Amino acid sequence: MVNTIPTRFLILSDTHNFEFDQPGYTGPLQSPIPAVDVLIHCGDPTMCGGLSAYKKCLRMLGSFEAELKLVIAGNHDLSLDGMYWQNNLEEDDDPDEHQRAIDIMTGPLAKEAGVTYLEEGTHAFFLNNGAKFNIYVSAYQPEFGGWAFPYERTEDRYNTSDQTRKEAASIAKNPLPSFSEVDIVMTHGPPHGILDECDQGHAGCENMLHAIKRAKPLMHCFGHIHEGYGAKMVKWDEDRCDEIHNDYPRASGGSVTPGRETLFLNAAIMDGNNTSSSPCQSIMRVAEAQELITKVAVYLETYMKKYDGSHDFHHLERVLGLSHAIYEELKTTKSASSVPQPALDPTIITLSALLHDVGDRKYLRKGDDPSIMVRDLLLGFSAEQGLAEKVQIICSGVSYSSEIKDRDHVRTLIAQYPELAIVQDADRLDAIGAVGVGRVFAYGGALVDPNRQDMEGSIAMFEIKLFKLEGMMKTEPGRQMAKERIAILRTFRKWWDKEVKVADLGAAILSSASQSHTE
Repeated sequence: MVNTIPTRFLILSDTHNFEFDQPGYTGPLQSPIPAVDVLIHCGDPTMCGGLSAYKKCLRMLGSFEAELKLVIAGNHDLSLDGMYWQNNLEEDDDPDEHQRAIDIMTGPLAKEAGVTYLEEGTHAFFLNNGAKFNIYVSAYQPEFGGWAFPYERTEDRYNTSDQTRKEAASIAKNPLPSFSEVDIVMTHGPPHGILDECDQGHAGCENMLHAIKRAKPLMHCFGHIHEGYGAKMVKWDEDRCDEIHNDYPRASGGSVTPGRETLFLNAAIMDGNNTSSSPCQSIMRVAEAQELITKVAVYLETYMKKYDGSHDFHHLERVLGLSHAIYEELKTTKSASSVPQPALDPTIITLSALLHDVGDRKYLRKGDDPSIMVRDLLLGFSAEQGLAEKVQIICSGVSYSSEIKDRDHVRTLIAQYPELAIVQDADRLDAIGAVGVGRVFAYGGALVDPNRQDMEGSIAMFEIKLFKLEGMMKTEPGRQMAKERIAILRTFRKWWDKEVKVADLGAAILSSASQSHTE
């Protein structure tokens, strides 16, 4: 900023459906929030988009006291990225949701909350205290797990073709202005090497860093990499980078020298496991986890005997094996990847795979409450409260029927609990292939339902459900295994159609005999 009028900024990012007074949250973002001149939200206000989630976000931001509230999208805000939304529509998705999402973020509810939603480019603002600033914003970041607002690492959104590095090709439609033309840079993702470190190393964008060195803004704020939370002051002339202490809720204070210093802020309020509370997996020692798993398995061997053969203990063993096969494949992919992957807890995966059918609505008895059965079982085995609740949430999200009813809810759950994607894929893999054929007939035979007791009722489930499962896989290993197993189903279905045709001959013989008898 060319003027020196004191101006208070509050920087947020990656709030992921955060709401004040939500159960279990003990972090620093508590109401009342100190009044500021400018609130900046660097993207991912939601877990995976959704019209209701955008509205909740605006209502949450409306409780902040600030003259100006600036918000951009992030990779989790799926339907705010028009190109992503159109290219990734699923069966029940609304093609018009992108425009409806933009209308929410720029419409009456946003105005009531005092929120200004910004899209990529440079914007100028003037405050009542006389301060003015130019801010460059961009929701885009290097491609990450198939989420929104992506670009390849060899693509440069921030520099023109004569400014870009030789290793990259410019795709810039709204390049970052050079020094003195911009005061603040607000992006969702970080620049390479600055507050961008995670388990896989530095996940930030090298092309963005190249542009920041050219622009030398007073402040660059971002989020995206939750583990990178913090602040640093870069002194360009001295090639120095100093840690800055965050005194929130008190103002940190200080000044920045134009052209010589840039304050970098990673403002993601979530931790590395995408949750606002402490990760429960860090509480358990390996021995405790193994003891708990053993107790659960012993209990389930008896419990599952009341289910039919399609959902017996062997089904749980297969789902557990498939879950860990997917997990191991994802670990291999993760170690070879230069971009961050979701943190996964093998104990959570194991317990969720074993317990996913506890409370299955097909087998509920009078008085059973499926929303707490898994949690209470784990608590009865002295599991930590947080772990028990997490496994309960994952198990409640596994079922096919639940996802069909509310796909957005399942997306939200997977974004927050990535282990769900693995267990869900494993459960659905056991419903297809050769084992799937056996299970569908076993379940059909066990039903006391006149519409499904014959084999035709079971074979109808191929079209009603089973053939759809390949397109509902969430992990790449799951998709590859599903492709092979669906081929087995389709082959079986062809054999079935060929062999049951002999019934037509039998029907014709009976018809002929009936006519002869009548005559």
